[in-house]
Amino acid sequence: LALRAGGLLDAERDTPLRGALVEALIELRHTLERGKKDSAELARAESVLDEATRVGLVATAEHPAEDESAPALESTAAIETRTQDVASSESVARRDSVGSAAPLTSPDPSDVDANPPAETHAGRTATLPGDLDDDLLASFLAESKEHCVDAEEALMMLEDNPSDSEAINHAFRCVHSVKGTSAFFGLTQLTDFAHDAENVLSLVRTGALNFTSSIAQACLRSVDIVRGFLSAVENAQEDRTYVIPDTVETVRAELLRLAQGEHPVAAPAPILEPPTSSPAGPVPAPEATTANNRNNRKDRSVVRVHMDRLDGLLAMIEELVIAQSMLRQEAALHSASHPGLRRKALHVGKIVRELHDVGMSLRMVPLRDAFQRIRRLVRDVSLQCEKEVSLQTEGDETEIDRNMVDALQDPLVHLVRNAIDHGLEVPAERRAAGKPPRGEVRLAARSQGGKLIVTLSDDGRGLDRARIVAKAVERKLIDNDDGMSDHDVFSLIFSPGFSTAARVTEVSGRGVGMDVVRKNIEALRGRIDIHSTPGSGTTFQIHIPLTLALTDGMLLRVRDHRYIIPTVDIITSFRPRVDQLSTIAQSGRFVTVLGRVVPIVSLAGVFGIDTSDPAPHESLLVVINCVEKGELALMVDELIGQQQVVAKPLCEGVGRTPGIAGSAILPDGRVGLILDPTAISNMALQTHIEGAAVAA
Repeated sequence: LALRAGGLLDAERDTPLRGALVEALIELRHTLERGKKDSAELARAESVLDEATRVGLVATAEHPAEDESAPALESTAAIETRTQDVASSESVARRDSVGSAAPLTSPDPSDVDANPPAETHAGRTATLPGDLDDDLLASFLAESKEHCVDAEEALMMLEDNPSDSEAINHAFRCVHSVKGTSAFFGLTQLTDFAHDAENVLSLVRTGALNFTSSIAQACLRSVDIVRGFLSAVENAQEDRTYVIPDTVETVRAELLRLAQGEHPVAAPAPILEPPTSSPAGPVPAPEATTANNRNNRKDRSVVRVHMDRLDGLLAMIEELVIAQSMLRQEAALHSASHPGLRRKALHVGKIVRELHDVGMSLRMVPLRDAFQRIRRLVRDVSLQCEKEVSLQTEGDETEIDRNMVDALQDPLVHLVRNAIDHGLEVPAERRAAGKPPRGEVRLAARSQGGKLIVTLSDDGRGLDRARIVAKAVERKLIDNDDGMSDHDVFSLIFSPGFSTAARVTEVSGRGVGMDVVRKNIEALRGRIDIHSTPGSGTTFQIHIPLTLALTDGMLLRVRDHRYIIPTVDIITSFRPRVDQLSTIAQSGRFVTVLGRVVPIVSLAGVFGIDTSDPAPHESLLVVINCVEKGELALMVDELIGQQQVVAKPLCEGVGRTPGIAGSAILPDGRVGLILDPTAISNMALQTHIEGAAVAA
């Protein structure tokens, strides 16, 4: 049935969705009347009733039902009655399956197993129903992942404020939605597991249990299990089998143990066996209905589109951009005999650019989910390190290309782990330094000039320059730090295998994290800067483009070759005067520009295009930013102009070429190579070292 509990768009009267919902109500009535009583059917019945209430087929005190067909109304009444019966028998069965079901008001510790049972589902597989609609399943997976993010956020809010009723209600609704929707798709294992997690949240929700740290940990692990189920279903094999997460039984046992063994704050009736007068099943849901109504009214115009389709659309738009740029080169457009043709071509070009902007906006997503994963990481790592840490975020509404979110996530994870493990002090050390015992990590994002700037800072001890230098000398990275700025010294931590940690922990200290951080950011054509003050903390600032699909670049010529430099990496370009140039023995040629002395590199020499060495004042210089290596002035023959190009990776046969980040089709049909400023700086340095060695 084309229904998704708690997540469907609002249905208008007489739409196919309402018709399908009516059919579902009638079908469920017959199913329940036949006496089929299992958790999947119960969850399905609850979800259909929730959905029927939301779209107005079932009356509530706040939302009177619209005038619909009598069979549908009769079916809803019958389902409500049968759902009560199924809920009661289901609860009794579940209670009996747990073992001795002592009253929740006075659990007997001897009845609670001190150790979880051995994993019985490790490596076990399940099979997806054969009649599943792939598009509906994809929508379910996307929606359930959002529920996981929301539930995780609500649970961590509860850790800070266990009396937050809205947070527990929201967490409960998220798990309830996953349970109900998974039942629609026949994912019985996920439905049953979500039901157990829902029971614990229900006990907290009704006041039967306090929200303790053990409950928080179990519920957060439950969210991880649900994510594992979703990932397994998403990556199901061709025969539609998927692997059940191997920690399901351990976490389920913990949930059942908490439902029995946590001492309640009062003496409520056992929540797993609701009275027969209960209006609809084991858990009251008027708040969920009201919240769903509000949320779905807000999201009425939202349509979910699979990423493959969106990527296909953007690929066609990019081809259109290339074709339009080629069209601009046609001589007929510049002919005086066709004045209207040029005007029309310019108008088409404007439409193409706007179409591309709209298409790219479809793939832009806020950083909220990425920041939420960092919030969970901070919680878990701080517990491992036995430190008190708070996370402050800003700018999580900033949008970035969906394809870049995952690539950005890994560097952030490494930086946060290091900030907590190495940067922040333990509470006793912080008190001795006159700081509050709780350390603070701040994560902020903003967009500026087509770039995303992410700042991660902490108020810890800061980087120790002396220790970094000593370690670098020990590893023969440098001889000494004479003449090295703080920026140069701090950049040494990005060297492969570099670590100043006195011990290796589960969190960090192996010397593999920061090297990965730099490589991942450079792969995104970005850079990372470091600022640190001893005793006050460290700040990392990441600069990356908002998208890699379309590049604003400066097209330049070196002999007969065309290259493209991303404009975000260009500081300035000019033809130097003789008095701006200088030569330093054993170091090469330099130019003074913008108050700084910048080394000059011949691009033709770096790529081995030409061995001739023209004077710099006879060439054009393009000053570029090379991340931690500072500025570099590239000698080129001509600046052709600024253009938007569609960046493409080099084909596998070419492999990774030093100094080249990708390629693009130019307006004249030729292929231009997109330069990698940092790699060019490394190549220039290596060329200089080899030249000095030959001269010696």
